[in-house]
Amino acid sequence: IVDHGHRIDLTLSGALDGALSTASFFSVSLTSKLIRSLGSRARFIARAEGDHIVTDDLGLLPPTRRLVAGGAQSIRGFVFESIGPGDDADLLFGGTSMLVGSLEVDYEVVRSWRLATFADAGDAMNSVSDFDAEVGVGVGVRWASPLGLLRLDFASPLSNPAESLRVHFVFGPDL
Repeated sequence: IVDHGHRIDLTLSGALDGALSTASFFSVSLTSKLIRSLGSRARFIARAEGDHIVTDDLGLLPPTRRLVAGGAQSIRGFVFESIGPGDDADLLFGGTSMLVGSLEVDYEVVRSWRLATFADAGDAMNSVSDFDAEVGVGVGVRWASPLGLLRLDFASPLSNPAESLRVHFVFGPDL
């Protein structure tokens, strides 16, 4: 278990319309994560992500390139990739910008087992002025297995109380 560290990733990508691409675009993504100990048994974890795409026609980009949010690695309490702008039929289409953040505290109850509480917020949109944060909160259990951290989270969307409790399961490194 990491009790002190940080990570910052900057990703730039793009394509020019031509033989290998149907659209021209430029994309920038900045992600960060910070972990700090709060005494001998507790940790504070903060995560943030900002993404933006510049293109003349977002509709020419494949759905996997358009920006959406929601799910275990994004805004817990929401269905995976369910947050973002819709099309004319009000179906999820994706946007050109995304902002997501998370705050979490976990506490070691017994060796290798931790309890956590967290709040996630963010949105995917076509303009930063359209930002309308979706918020999810919850609790989780962490097990530091010999192969890596196993996280089981129970989260509820505060900004959409009609949605039910969601269970998120993640296996992988802390940082």
